[in-house]
Amino acid sequence: MTQDPSFDPLEELFSSCPEMLFVADHEGALVRRSAPLARVLGPMLGASTKLSGRVHPDDRPAFDAAWSRAIEGSEEVRFDCRLQGIDGAYQSWECRALTSPRTGEIHGSLRETVTTPLDAVAALERRAKILSVIEENLPICVWVLDRAGVCLVHEGLAVEQIGMKQGQLVGVNILETFAGQSFLLPYLQAFKGQAAHAFEESGGTPWEMWCIPCFDAQGQIVEIIGISLNVSESTRAERELREKISLIAQQQKVITALSTPIIEVWDKVLMLPMLGLFDSTRAAALMEDLLLEVSRKGARFAILDLTGVEAMDTGTAAHLIKLIQALRLLGAQGIITGIQPAVAQTMVMLGLDLGKITTLANLRDALRFCMARTDSSGR
Repeated sequence: MTQDPSFDPLEELFSSCPEMLFVADHEGALVRRSAPLARVLGPMLGASTKLSGRVHPDDRPAFDAAWSRAIEGSEEVRFDCRLQGIDGAYQSWECRALTSPRTGEIHGSLRETVTTPLDAVAALERRAKILSVIEENLPICVWVLDRAGVCLVHEGLAVEQIGMKQGQLVGVNILETFAGQSFLLPYLQAFKGQAAHAFEESGGTPWEMWCIPCFDAQGQIVEIIGISLNVSESTRAERELREKISLIAQQQKVITALSTPIIEVWDKVLMLPMLGLFDSTRAAALMEDLLLEVSRKGARFAILDLTGVEAMDTGTAAHLIKLIQALRLLGAQGIITGIQPAVAQTMVMLGLDLGKITTLANLRDALRFCMARTDSSGR
């Protein structure tokens, strides 16, 4: 094929290349520029219009220094600057320049740079600092796994607490290295696209774990973010609290037993002195204990001495009547002594039928009653 003698390959390159290319002399005047660059900066060809004339005043010193390096050196020079476009607005560009060894001209290109607003940069730095403070002071381990299970991030205070170094597992395929271990279950669930929360134990250390899948624009999982919280201290505190609660319950049981002792005052005669505040809960426990003791010893009489009880709620009074009835079912007779005026008033207000219940003034009368009944039965 015969080539047109008027065809200029370099001109063809600058007119059809999609990149922003230019050729400039040492003074910065553009000798050639590609069509995309012309659309941004305008014609600006010739000695009267220099590239440096479009540079933002604040960037001019850095531009001049970089341009000088490009003229004097034999290697490519890269620098950033803001240039004024054809619309008068300044835009940020990355400039790459290299001196041609044959012509001495500057060959270069411009590429738009994406700048992040200063407030956005400050916000990112603030969030990074917050994350760093959390990792350094809380007993957590932060994990990031790629879609194959390879660890990309492994850091946090909990890493050192279990005797490992920061980033020690970076580059390790977690799914393969720890295959079969229970702590991987939340990660396996996250790889299926579901966030997971679990409590697991690994290496003798209890962990609370969160595993969250991250997706790309197409909905594909790209990473798994995991946070492992060392709950050794909270587990220990919970165990100690349970032990304290158990001890308090045992002490309370002992105190209750001491405050309402069941005494065998005579053969087949039990006596229960009631003292202090007597509520429904205490009455229910007392009923169970007394019935068991009556059954175990085969008692014929159970004396309930209310001398030390100054007040009783309606629920407790009802419990007391039920206790007397339950004693009858076991073949024992319940006797109430020492009823105080306030307690008597409560029973009357309830309309309780005390006609079939033996009530005596004091413990002495109750003992005489039991002894008389025992003698009359032939003993």
